[in-house]
Amino acid sequence: MNLSESYLTVQKSIVAFSAKYMREREGKDGRPGCPCIFGTGFVLREDGILVTNRHVVEHFAKLPRAKQAAPEAWPVEALLFDVDRVRGVYQVPLEIMGYAFPTVVPQ
Repeated sequence: MNLSESYLTVQKSIVAFSAKYMREREGKDGRPGCPCIFGTGFVLREDGILVTNRHVVEHFAKLPRAKQAAPEAWPVEALLFDVDRVRGVYQVPLEIMGYAFPTVVPQ
Protein backbone atom coordinates (compact mmCIF):
# COMPACT_ATOMS: atom_id res chain seq x y z
CA MET A 1 0.00 0.00 0.00
CA ASN A 2 1.46 3.39 -0.95
CA LEU A 3 1.07 6.65 1.00
CA SER A 4 -1.96 7.85 -1.01
CA GLU A 5 -3.79 4.58 -0.44
CA SER A 6 -2.92 4.68 3.27
CA TYR A 7 -4.33 8.20 3.56
CA LEU A 8 -7.62 7.19 1.92
CA THR A 9 -7.89 4.36 4.44
CA VAL A 10 -7.38 6.53 7.55
CA GLN A 11 -8.69 9.96 6.52
CA LYS A 12 -12.08 9.51 8.23
CA SER A 13 -10.38 8.79 11.55
CA ILE A 14 -8.21 11.94 11.70
CA VAL A 15 -9.17 14.47 14.40
CA ALA A 16 -8.07 18.02 15.13
CA PHE A 17 -7.82 19.37 18.69
CA SER A 18 -9.30 22.80 19.32
CA ALA A 19 -9.75 24.94 22.42
CA LYS A 20 -13.40 25.08 23.59
CA TYR A 21 -13.21 28.58 25.00
CA MET A 22 -11.28 30.48 22.34
CA ARG A 23 -12.95 32.44 19.57
CA GLU A 24 -12.94 31.03 16.08
CA ARG A 25 -11.11 32.95 13.40
CA GLU A 26 -13.52 35.08 11.45
CA GLY A 27 -14.33 33.90 7.97
CA LYS A 28 -14.83 35.94 4.84
CA ASP A 29 -18.16 37.52 3.90
CA GLY A 30 -19.76 36.83 7.29
CA ARG A 31 -19.22 33.08 7.03
CA PRO A 32 -18.18 31.16 10.14
CA GLY A 33 -14.45 30.94 10.60
CA CYS A 34 -12.23 27.98 11.31
CA PRO A 35 -11.55 26.84 14.86
CA CYS A 36 -8.05 27.42 16.22
CA ILE A 37 -6.45 24.01 15.88
CA PHE A 38 -3.32 23.23 17.90
CA GLY A 39 -2.80 19.53 17.22
CA THR A 40 -4.06 16.43 15.47
CA GLY A 41 -4.57 12.77 16.24
CA PHE A 42 -6.64 9.84 15.11
CA VAL A 43 -9.42 7.57 16.33
CA LEU A 44 -7.85 4.27 17.36
CA ARG A 45 -10.93 2.28 18.36
CA GLU A 46 -14.67 2.49 17.84
CA ASP A 47 -15.26 3.04 21.58
CA GLY A 48 -13.66 6.49 21.25
CA ILE A 49 -9.99 6.05 22.10
CA LEU A 50 -8.00 8.84 20.43
CA VAL A 51 -4.23 8.87 19.91
CA THR A 52 -2.04 11.95 19.67
CA ASN A 53 1.45 13.09 20.62
CA ARG A 54 2.46 13.93 24.18
CA HIS A 55 3.21 17.58 23.33
CA VAL A 56 -0.40 18.01 22.15
CA VAL A 57 -1.80 16.68 25.44
CA GLU A 58 0.63 18.84 27.42
CA HIS A 59 -0.82 21.87 25.59
CA PHE A 60 -4.28 21.08 27.06
CA ALA A 61 -3.17 22.47 30.47
CA LYS A 62 -2.22 25.81 28.88
CA LEU A 63 -5.67 26.45 27.39
CA PRO A 64 -8.15 28.91 28.93
CA ARG A 65 -10.92 27.36 31.06
CA ALA A 66 -14.48 28.48 31.71
CA LYS A 67 -14.79 30.26 35.08
CA GLN A 68 -17.43 27.84 36.40
CA ALA A 69 -15.84 24.68 34.93
CA ALA A 70 -15.29 21.68 37.15
CA PRO A 71 -11.64 20.50 37.45
CA GLU A 72 -12.42 17.43 35.34
CA ALA A 73 -13.97 19.53 32.55
CA TRP A 74 -11.51 19.59 29.67
CA PRO A 75 -10.92 22.93 27.90
CA VAL A 76 -10.45 21.14 24.58
CA GLU A 77 -12.53 19.23 22.08
CA ALA A 78 -11.57 16.87 19.32
CA LEU A 79 -13.11 17.71 15.95
CA LEU A 80 -13.76 14.91 13.51
CA PHE A 81 -14.15 16.34 10.02
CA ASP A 82 -16.29 14.59 7.45
CA VAL A 83 -17.38 15.30 3.90
CA ASP A 84 -20.98 14.97 2.81
CA ARG A 85 -22.10 15.48 -0.79
CA VAL A 86 -25.03 17.65 0.35
CA ARG A 87 -23.59 19.50 3.38
CA GLY A 88 -19.98 19.71 2.23
CA VAL A 89 -17.28 19.58 4.90
CA TYR A 90 -18.61 19.61 8.44
CA GLN A 91 -17.16 19.05 11.87
CA VAL A 92 -18.33 16.69 14.59
CA PRO A 93 -17.15 17.73 18.07
CA LEU A 94 -16.02 14.88 20.34
CA GLU A 95 -15.90 15.39 24.12
CA ILE A 96 -12.55 14.65 25.79
CA MET A 97 -13.10 12.59 28.95
CA GLY A 98 -9.54 11.91 30.17
CA TYR A 99 -6.10 10.86 29.10
CA ALA A 100 -3.35 8.37 29.85
CA PHE A 101 0.31 8.30 28.93
CA PRO A 102 1.42 4.81 27.96
CA THR A 103 4.31 3.24 29.79
CA VAL A 104 7.04 1.73 27.68
CA VAL A 105 8.69 -1.27 29.34
CA PRO A 106 12.19 -2.07 28.07
CA GLN A 107 12.72 -5.67 27.02
